[in-house]
Amino acid sequence: MQRRQSDSRTKIFEVFVEKGMQHGQKIVLKEEGDQFPDIIPGDIILVLDLKPHDTFVREGDDLLMEKDIQLVEALCGFSFNIKHLDGRTLVVKSQENGIVKPGEVKFVEGEGMPLQRNPMQKGKLLIRFNVLFPENGALTAETIKGLRSLLPPVAVPSEPTPEDAEEVSLSTPSPEELEGSEEDKDERYDSDEEGGGGGPGLACHPQ
Repeated sequence: MQRRQSDSRTKIFEVFVEKGMQHGQKIVLKEEGDQFPDIIPGDIILVLDLKPHDTFVREGDDLLMEKDIQLVEALCGFSFNIKHLDGRTLVVKSQENGIVKPGEVKFVEGEGMPLQRNPMQKGKLLIRFNVLFPENGALTAETIKGLRSLLPPVAVPSEPTPEDAEEVSLSTPSPEELEGSEEDKDERYDSDEEGGGGGPGLACHPQ
């Protein structure tokens, strides 16, 4: 059987990408595939590939971004600018007397991605805040004293400290020590699995 040769001429297609279309969505050009005599041509299917952005991550119709703020900003308020995808500059200000906690997510209504079927409406702009704390030793004794007088008082323990209590100090583990502790934990888990899943001192007694 002799194979029919397709038309090698170049054809230019104009593809319309709707506002708000999602990653992985398909645009189908009906019967625009290879052309052969007496054969209905197939379709050309274009799959949208969302390009990564330096600031924003798309989550459905919402946009998510990370923002670092100083501890003083988290407690006393902040204002910063965001360069949006369409070139506009948004000025984001904290709520009056509002406090932002580490990892807290706040949002700006109507500044996300446009909805595909209704591009006049938009999703949310989500902002996840990373609160940057001062380094160890950055605060002087005088500064600490001033902070204690300004911040809410520390709750007093409900039970008194025993006279024979021992005072201990905290240390910061190195990355190597943290990695080692995780490996030890995995080894203990594997050992428990091999031994039947029972922990130390546990046994099954027949009834």
